[in-house]
Amino acid sequence: MKKILLFSSICFLLACRSGEERAPSVENDEPLSELPFTDLLLEDLSAFRPTADNWSISGRVLSDHTEEKHLVTEAGKGVLVNQPDENHFDNLFTNTEHGDLELKLEAMIPKGSNSGIYLQGRYEIQLFDSWQKETPGFSDCGGIYQRWDESRPEGERGFEGHPPVKNATKAPGLWQELHIIFRAPRFDAAGNKVQNAVFEKVILNDVLIHEMVEVTGPTRAAAFLDEAPTGPLMIQGDHGPVALRNISYKRYFDTSKLTLKDLRYQYFEIDGPITELPDFNALQVVKEGATDSLVYQTLSERNERVAYIFSGQLDVAKKGDYLFTVFSDDGSQLFIHDALLIDNDGKHDYEPKSGLIHLSEGLHDFKLTYFNNNWGQGLTLFYEGPEIRSQPLVSRLLEKKAAEPTPITLEPGESPEMVRSFLMHGGKKLTHTISVGDPTGLHYSVDLRRGSPLQVWRGKFADVTEMLHNRGQPQLLHPMEMTVHLEAGLLAAVMDNVESPYPTQYGPSLQFQAYDIDEMDRPVFSYLVNDATLTDRYGTDTTHGEIQRTISVDSPVANLYTRLASGEYIKAVGNGYFSVGGRYYIRLLDTKAEPLIRSMGGREEMLFSFTENSRKIAYAILW
Repeated sequence: MKKILLFSSICFLLACRSGEERAPSVENDEPLSELPFTDLLLEDLSAFRPTADNWSISGRVLSDHTEEKHLVTEAGKGVLVNQPDENHFDNLFTNTEHGDLELKLEAMIPKGSNSGIYLQGRYEIQLFDSWQKETPGFSDCGGIYQRWDESRPEGERGFEGHPPVKNATKAPGLWQELHIIFRAPRFDAAGNKVQNAVFEKVILNDVLIHEMVEVTGPTRAAAFLDEAPTGPLMIQGDHGPVALRNISYKRYFDTSKLTLKDLRYQYFEIDGPITELPDFNALQVVKEGATDSLVYQTLSERNERVAYIFSGQLDVAKKGDYLFTVFSDDGSQLFIHDALLIDNDGKHDYEPKSGLIHLSEGLHDFKLTYFNNNWGQGLTLFYEGPEIRSQPLVSRLLEKKAAEPTPITLEPGESPEMVRSFLMHGGKKLTHTISVGDPTGLHYSVDLRRGSPLQVWRGKFADVTEMLHNRGQPQLLHPMEMTVHLEAGLLAAVMDNVESPYPTQYGPSLQFQAYDIDEMDRPVFSYLVNDATLTDRYGTDTTHGEIQRTISVDSPVANLYTRLASGEYIKAVGNGYFSVGGRYYIRLLDTKAEPLIRSMGGREEMLFSFTENSRKIAYAILW
């Protein structure tokens, strides 16, 4: 094998109501980017209309992905379960109704099973075991189901189904994350429909699969064949077992908007560079007067070294909690009644800052300040309120969105493609990473400093636009398909005892050496722990659709462990597979291996101890 210290195809410089719902809480030390969702409580079935015994509440559900419609439950709360039989197969309806709705949930669909989520009981997003189907149809997971008309000619009765733009499903028995933004149909004063229902966005497992799709009427098997401003959420119960959890939503009934009254502006020009908002009292006003919006471009004489003050009255028609977000390039500040709500000051790119405030009905003093030093300008103020969706607080937007660059993508050829890049993982930008695109279509990324697998995906490999376009400033690689994130931690660590916390942060105890290229042109990573060398290699198994990993140590090290997985739970589900929190499966390739599964900090971990007689562990990852 040839020793490689740096290999890359693309080089770069490393650098509520009781029992039904829980009202959203705004008490949070973390900055808010949006108002919280309302949780649908799943302590019992009181949030739903009376139904047959196929529906129940459980604590945990598990499924063997190799067995047809297999679903087992454990006692507890928090998971809604459907287990139909020949006598009990009701659909389930919420007590509450909705118009416009933003909905989030997780669904577990066993092998070969089928269900659906009907917005307003009328418009279905399909839940189906569509794992690895190359070309999904409208009846596959995430599809907007077709409409049906018995009066139409044979062969034309089904119409208007919308398949997802790509298959973003995980293996059966894993939690599928669904995020739907739905706009209800609109009606005039006489009750006539004037606008169709629209699925503004449907996101499956973080992949956008629908955008701005109109539905002209109820889809097939809807509970109601008419259309109305509101209706209940319906979950299909007659086709097969399914489990749902973490159901939360925002209902957007209120059409009232915040408005600005008596809005005035002052425009300033500044000599020399500026890095923060100026002392406006020390500046001379260049221009001032009344304005009907916050669109600054129409007010300035030049683009660089300028500043503005907008002031007036904010008219609030509905009391409640409001979240304001200011995007600006460069700095800005928002004041309500002379109190600073958002401080987005400083010289920076077009970046957001948010502030939460409770506002009563009526008029409130409003002031927004802004400056731009040079290059691009940018200022937009958004707000979100009680049953009011996020929207800009302007009368018109004149900014032209920059044209999106032509995507630059990368695919492996006959040999694996290895790319050193930055990666976003867990909200952090990691710098020492490598992503490997395998010709089999099974890909992965590794944190080289920690020897930790970061993510896996199948299908198309990588979008490297942000590495190469416009000098590649972000230097970020993006997987092109649905991605599963892993939490293995360090490659290996010496632990005082089996009760010690497993380290997850990079430190001097683990030292990355290099990586070799094996006979299959795949990387083999080498690390030092004490005086021992650990090797970490990955392969693919197309028969099972798995990525396989083998970790070995060349000499014994006392109390040396590796962590194979960490999750909400780690449970055996059959055929040698373990479910890691319902996020992905792992399978030990050596059936004689004896891993340790332990609870730590409210989570479960699977550890393996290297000993004199057991210096290697091999396992597979399936999703």
